[in-house]
This record gives sequence, structure tokens and C-alpha cells, in this order.
Amino acid sequence: MWLVALYAWTRTPMGDGGAWPRRPQEPAHSRRAGPARHDDGERTTAYRALGALACAQCARVIDVGELFSRHALMPGRSRTRGVTPLPVCGRCRPLRLEGDEDEAQHEG
Repeated sequence: MWLVALYAWTRTPMGDGGAWPRRPQEPAHSRRAGPARHDDGERTTAYRALGALACAQCARVIDVGELFSRHALMPGRSRTRGVTPLPVCGRCRPLRLEGDEDEAQHEG
């Protein structure tokens, strides 16, 4: 009997019609800028900051519009891969968008 009541309770609409209330959407902190490479040749994804962020390695402020990458520096819980990717500034891990390298070669 209690199992049926629990099942019915979990299926009760709460506000927006879903089984559970949804969390409000958080504003984006960054936008994907595209594929990039670090100075050592490692491929990564570059992001552009939409708000001030702190670098996970040196705690420097990543300014609005500045490029940065995300790296799993500290193991933790994440819904997808089991690690939490944290922002790392361009001074700690210099990077260059892959399109910028092609333009620099054609100019020179």
C-alpha cells in the first residue's frame, strides 16, 4: 500500500507539470570559442569568459572576453565524466585558437 502511495506522490505534477520542481537556469559564465592548441601541442577547447572568473591554478581573474581552457585539476563529482573541469587562464596554460594559427601563417 505504501509503495502505491509513494509512486502516486512521485508522479504528482508540481507547478510546471513535471514530477520534480526544476532548478532555475543559471546564467552562462562562458561561451565556447572553438578548437585550440596549447603551447605543448595538446588539443583543447577554448572558451571566452562572459563574466569575471577565477583561474583554478593561480587565482588570477579571467576578464570578460578573455580566452581560457577548462581542465580537470581536482577530482570530484560530475554528472558526466566523474571529474569537474575548472577554468585555467592563458598565463598558466597558454593557448591559441586553431584558426588563428592558419591566419598567422598566411600573413607571414
